[in-house]
Amino acid sequence: MEENFNNNLPNVEPDFKTKRGRGKEITLKILSFIFIILAVFLSYPVNTQRRENNVYNLGYAAGISIGIAVISLVICFLINKAGRKGKKKVGLFGFSIIVLLFSIGNFTAAVIENSKELNAYEYVLEMSDNGTSKIEENQYGKITPLMSIISEDINQIYSRDKSLLNETKEKLYKDELLKSINSIEVLGSVDKIKETRKNLKELEGHFRKYETDINNNKTNTDKKLENVKRLNTEFEKRLLDTYNLIRKEHYDKSIKLVKNSKELEGRVDKYLAFMEEKQGSYRVKDEEIMFYNQGDTDTCNKLIKDIEESNIK
Repeated sequence: MEENFNNNLPNVEPDFKTKRGRGKEITLKILSFIFIILAVFLSYPVNTQRRENNVYNLGYAAGISIGIAVISLVICFLINKAGRKGKKKVGLFGFSIIVLLFSIGNFTAAVIENSKELNAYEYVLEMSDNGTSKIEENQYGKITPLMSIISEDINQIYSRDKSLLNETKEKLYKDELLKSINSIEVLGSVDKIKETRKNLKELEGHFRKYETDINNNKTNTDKKLENVKRLNTEFEKRLLDTYNLIRKEHYDKSIKLVKNSKELEGRVDKYLAFMEEKQGSYRVKDEEIMFYNQGDTDTCNKLIKDIEESNIK
């Protein structure tokens, strides 16, 4: 009788195990969806790799996510295929973990690339008057080819500007120049004046060469920038805008220096031509010029003033 009574009692333990199993299954599914959503979120392009078109950015994230999902499915399939019979298969939770791990790896690589490209922007901003150091291969990630062109251009600009400025100051430094062209050594004979004018003409040839080099370098750099592989990202556009601003600044500065140097050379030559023409109508004593005619004195003073007011410092 007691045995029959015990047999009629409900078996609650299996039901309890079933509920606990269902709870665990639901928890794993929730975690799986969270991992997958997080993986998709990590696939969105990082700062320096985004484009202005948000549709592209979303498409990029979708493409990466689909690619990772396909690879993860293949891995799950191979694991299940290689597993022994009766062994628990890789399910949704295992799949989501694989997807998340791939996404974390992809995101980490993107962050490293992002850091390199941000360093490239700092490199452009901090370029000094001494030029830039040589760029190593892959130093700035995918943007390295572009940065190599920028570095080469900037180094040429600084080197040329420095050379031009040094030559201008050496040959056309106003204080020394005025002492020289007003000295008895120069103004004492027509032959010496002609020799000085000839030297100035040679210097003018140097200025023309500088101007040609400046324009040729600009043209060559423009061609290189057109042919280099572009990323077409917002960041790349901002970097190029900043570089072009710096580049234009130096281009204008170089052209202006050449123009001012040529102008000063022209004014000096005009003065010497006048002094050559008036040879015998003046005398030089202690670097002071004394004309016998007031009109010539006024003309001479004006020509000297034009030289003094030139823009070469």
